[in-house]
Amino acid sequence: MSLIPPNQVDQARKIPVAETAAKLGLSPKKEGKSTMWKDQNSQFAINVTGEKFFDHHADHGGAGSISLVQHVRNCNFREAVAWLTGLHHEIKAEQSHRPIFPKAEPATPPEPTFEEAAAKYAQRHEHVWPVARDYLTKQRRLPAGLIDAMHDAGKIFATDYQHIDRDKNPTFKRPAVAFVGESADGQHRSIFLRDTKHDSCWRMFVGKKTLAPFTIGNLSAAEKIVVVESPIDAISYYCLQTGRPEQPETWRTPHKLFIASMGGNSISQPLIDLAMATGKPLVCALDNDPAGNRGWLNLQIKTLFRFAEQRKQVVHVSDHGTRLE
Repeated sequence: MSLIPPNQVDQARKIPVAETAAKLGLSPKKEGKSTMWKDQNSQFAINVTGEKFFDHHADHGGAGSISLVQHVRNCNFREAVAWLTGLHHEIKAEQSHRPIFPKAEPATPPEPTFEEAAAKYAQRHEHVWPVARDYLTKQRRLPAGLIDAMHDAGKIFATDYQHIDRDKNPTFKRPAVAFVGESADGQHRSIFLRDTKHDSCWRMFVGKKTLAPFTIGNLSAAEKIVVVESPIDAISYYCLQTGRPEQPETWRTPHKLFIASMGGNSISQPLIDLAMATGKPLVCALDNDPAGNRGWLNLQIKTLFRFAEQRKQVVHVSDHGTRLE
């Protein structure tokens, strides 16, 4: 086996980690104050800080582009340097004596139903509820009475989530909080999972949040529709605006607000159409960060396009804003 020249190793080490992540086919997605690099299949969720990285799905971190390539491509040091510096031909020449057998394309498995996915990823585990409750009430400062009432109603529960590595092997368990969403007609359900480790960026959805968001309030009885990013944001907004934390049993009774957690960039068109049809104010209460700004712009564009469609006008979108003609 030939040695890789030192200058090639130095060349590989000088390549920025973010540039390498892009070459590996990962795409950056802003999540709060962090940038998460993910692949199309969500096998990786890699946070990059300078020249260091951490994969939240595999609970594995490292430093430098060589280490990142080893992790993502599951290869050794020499193969990672060769991949980074374009020395693939040397490895191929050394492996040319090995017999090559064509691999059969694996059949694409059918998409699991909500019940199947929930049974696999979001089972209710009461023995870890105290950990989830402490996270919500002590770290996030949400009213204990309200959290207990939602837990008793099945709106919130805890699961001892089994994390897996890139090869789908189990690694470690950690309690997660599960928030249950349901569509107005009861046809769709979703579960939003959040790590109880406060500084963790790990999140997971079972189902579709735009069809079945986590909500508080009665849509038909509400005077105002509010869209927020996360279920914790929805509970916090409810407490601040209604003044009902001391009456936890009233969270399901009709009040002036209907609050839906949909994420910063996925405000559903049906909710916008409903607000426009009924004349109810639609409040977009998102984080003051790039993701929140994208969500706000997304809401503006969707609303403007629907308005233009009704009036048979044309929408022009540019870096300077949107306008009707």
